[in-house]
Amino acid sequence: MLFTTIDEYIEFLKNKVEHYENDYLKVLYIYLNLGTYFSFDTNYYFGNSKEKKSMYRKVSYTKDYFNKCFSSRMIICKSLSYICEYIYNYFGYYTISKVEDDSDHVYNVIKIQNKRYLIDLQLDLINIHSHSSLSYFGMDNNFFYDIIQMEELNNYLLNLEYFSSPNLLTNNILISEKNYLYKISTLSGKILYINNLINKLISPIGYLETVYNHKNFFYKLLTRKDFNKLSFASFYNVSSKCFVHFISYFEKNNTASIYMFNKNKNMYEIISENELLKDIKNNNLIIKKGQLHLYGKILTTTNILKVISKINIHK
Repeated sequence: MLFTTIDEYIEFLKNKVEHYENDYLKVLYIYLNLGTYFSFDTNYYFGNSKEKKSMYRKVSYTKDYFNKCFSSRMIICKSLSYICEYIYNYFGYYTISKVEDDSDHVYNVIKIQNKRYLIDLQLDLINIHSHSSLSYFGMDNNFFYDIIQMEELNNYLLNLEYFSSPNLLTNNILISEKNYLYKISTLSGKILYINNLINKLISPIGYLETVYNHKNFFYKLLTRKDFNKLSFASFYNVSSKCFVHFISYFEKNNTASIYMFNKNKNMYEIISENELLKDIKNNNLIIKKGQLHLYGKILTTTNILKVISKINIHK
């Protein structure tokens, strides 16, 4: 469901939270719902320093700005914090936005039943998008704020039907699946198995959250030796105006196996080196604005193919 204004969204919430008498359930319902609605802004993430500063400065505590966020469904930490502050205060829960010390990162402090909690929905987006345990709702071990114990938090989430059992949270499912993966001998077989888990457990809502969770699946399920064989990279697809994620590794005969994520099918599909090379040469797949920052690497047009595969772009 798409909302074009924050007032429209609040009207939607009124009909939902009135069913809950418990304050924690009301606050958590809003937290989870906002978490499924928004994604981190790729323009900010992949932007250069000047672009990021400009976007950060433009964030304002106004309805006009909030409405733009609801229409685009894209946020950065500052804008989502302001939205949470506005909505929670509307529903009677005193909330402020705070800037992290020595950083521009913004999160919230909320008062529930005379207790003050740190909450950081922007950092919890990756958990909500993958249906995993929350990590940033009242769980910061800070002397000045209260803490919600994991057992208490899970009881609230169970009440909200976020899961039917803690064992069915994605992060707990991965623990049990890892034992089965050891029985698969080939890396291609392991990738296929993980691919099916991704299709089953993760909804591709936001690009960055999806990519982070995909990489996390491979990191948690594969041995370090197998994981280190993989390369992860993103291209900007000009025709569809969105980023596309790739995974690759080398077979024993030194040929590259390349997998491209298909958002419509919610799974990775094998593509040939020639297909990838053709799209690059035709400028259908490009490095946006000359470089692309992902997983701590700067991927430029001169080394992108070294990252994703050893294809010779001139052949």
